[in-house]
Amino acid sequence: MRFPVVYVEWLDSSHKPEWHTLSETQHPSDKCVSVGFLVDETDDWITFIQSCTNREKDANDQADASMTIPKVAITKRILLTGADE
Repeated sequence: MRFPVVYVEWLDSSHKPEWHTLSETQHPSDKCVSVGFLVDETDDWITFIQSCTNREKDANDQADASMTIPKVAITKRILLTGADE
């Protein structure tokens, strides 16, 4: 099984860890762009990875740089296709 490759634009969350005034609490979130192999999806979130071994879905495969993003934060999603599909 090959994993689909997705392009995702999403809004990141942010926080201020130090003490600050209430007037300083509002700050915009960053707009992010990610591309990766889609390995899992539910009604609420997607998970994709940067790299993997074998590109098969079994217990022996290894994954690198996994990221899970809530779907409510996704502003754009494109399924990328390649020449081998």
